[in-house]
Amino acid sequence: MAVAVEVLVVIMCITGQVAHARIDDLFRARCTAACMDRTDKNQCESECGLLMQTKPGGCPPGNTLAVFDRACIQSCFRDIDCPGTEKCCVHLCGVTCQHAVGLDKEPGLPGIPANLTVMENKRQRCKTIQWTPSS
Repeated sequence: MAVAVEVLVVIMCITGQVAHARIDDLFRARCTAACMDRTDKNQCESECGLLMQTKPGGCPPGNTLAVFDRACIQSCFRDIDCPGTEKCCVHLCGVTCQHAVGLDKEPGLPGIPANLTVMENKRQRCKTIQWTPSS
């Protein structure tokens, strides 16, 4: 008896100069995937992008931050100003990007990928990322 295994593939290529708004690629990809089968794809992606400005997870307690992570500066204004899964967190002396906590308890986030492979095509300036979703 054969068992079907779901495999997900993403192909990313660099095509000239990138001039996008400050929206993280991870969240752009989530919106694209969520709106893939919609007839109003552009509107769906636009609305999704607005919702994605607040990233999942929470900020770590201020007393657990390393000295440099508690810097007395304002390095962000919103979660979307921070890279990857980092959030814009207020602490005793400033506002800085911190690694989100509690992501494993957030509903709707995908599991950690299994069987991850990355292939690079330098001539076409592309990377192919392939994985099996965790169950």
